[in-house]
Amino acid sequence: MNIVLFQVERLPQQKNNFINFTLKSVQLLRDKKVIAELGDVRVDKLPFYYFCAVPTGFSKIEFTVKNKPPLRLVFRAGYLKSGDYIIATPAGEITLGFNALTGIWSDKQQTFAMSHQQLTEREYVLLRPARVYPRHAPPT
Repeated sequence: MNIVLFQVERLPQQKNNFINFTLKSVQLLRDKKVIAELGDVRVDKLPFYYFCAVPTGFSKIEFTVKNKPPLRLVFRAGYLKSGDYIIATPAGEITLGFNALTGIWSDKQQTFAMSHQQLTEREYVLLRPARVYPRHAPPT
């Protein structure tokens, strides 16, 4: 399984992070075939992240939206990249590292490792990246 991210964010010069709109009939596509049907997605704060597990594949992820979204927003869809992510657990929020090559989640000390299936079985929920980089500045 691959983990796919659908992201909505504002342009860098925009200051307002609160917004209220609904994207109608959002679909994620790979090779022009629907791989995930998100339905109507309500966005009330930016940046907005939607994660889902899809069958393994390596072609580019694209998306379609039925209605016209507000201006000055940037939409992205793609595979989850390696890095640290905030995870909601029944005991509270934690930070776990994700390795995109192996598909394994682990903590900083590498004391445990689990697949995305094990992550969802434990009722953990992927919330957002631990650190958000500006679009024009790559991570260092």
